Amino acid sequence: VSSFKITPDGQKVIYLANQDSTAATELYSINLDGTNLTKLNQILPANYAVEYFTIAPNSAKIAYYQQNYTTGYGGDIYKV
Repeated sequence: VSSFKITPDGQKVIYLANQDSTAATELYSINLDGTNLTKLNQILPANYAVEYFTIAPNSAKIAYYQQNYTTGYGGDIYKV
């Protein structure tokens, strides 16, 4: 886990990790009790990783930024 935040409503932990692949950092959500693990990002293109995320104040949406980690260019912003 490289970064994590608890949602403002206190229900979930949102975090970045190389959990499913050592090649890319991806975005995950899990309930505070450890249930309902969910990958939040779309399938990443080759050489991309999720770099940053932020949570809406009402906990309804998460915005994240993914970038080509080999070039440092080609970033995109998504919301889930």
